Amino acid sequence: MLCSTACTGSTVVHSSDSSPTSRPATASATPDAFGTRHISLGCSDAGSVPPGQTIDAAPFRVLEARIDSPPPLAEDVGLRLPAGLHWRFRKDPLTVPAGAADVTLSVSGAGQALAWVPTTLWTAADHPDLASWAASSITLHSCPDRSAMFLGGVLAADLSTCIHLTMRQLGQPERTARQHLDGTPCTG
Repeated sequence: MLCSTACTGSTVVHSSDSSPTSRPATASATPDAFGTRHISLGCSDAGSVPPGQTIDAAPFRVLEARIDSPPPLAEDVGLRLPAGLHWRFRKDPLTVPAGAADVTLSVSGAGQALAWVPTTLWTAADHPDLASWAASSITLHSCPDRSAMFLGGVLAADLSTCIHLTMRQLGQPERTARQHLDGTPCTG
């Protein structure tokens, strides 16, 4: 990875259960560099899937359903962004079956970012600071012995932002979506 003084990449480390886990880089995120890194989350970063929830082989459900009201501002749901950023957030937990191939999600274009974080950070009493976790791509690593739920969602600068989302997983066809945060298709 090439870094300048404003680099905001992540560092992948291995936890005690040998699954990759991500920690934010030490450089602080600036509004210009917000959401430009790659994050990797492993089994130790995931939560358990609620009983009775269906687990798809390919976890591409992001932005699929339309929602009735506009997604809220990230700060209105307790998420922290760098000063001056007032982006919207659509919560969209992803589930990955036990032993599945790595899943990589990416967005391309201005004013959009992925925001999945370790479950312990999401459920902590202090609200997640996405300055260290927003990314243009994220890789989710499955658990060997259980289905995993990764908590987070998608950020957009405003409601008119067309999210260009791609999912790649070994053995599966690449999937893409071009939609707004509310699930409506982009025009043009």
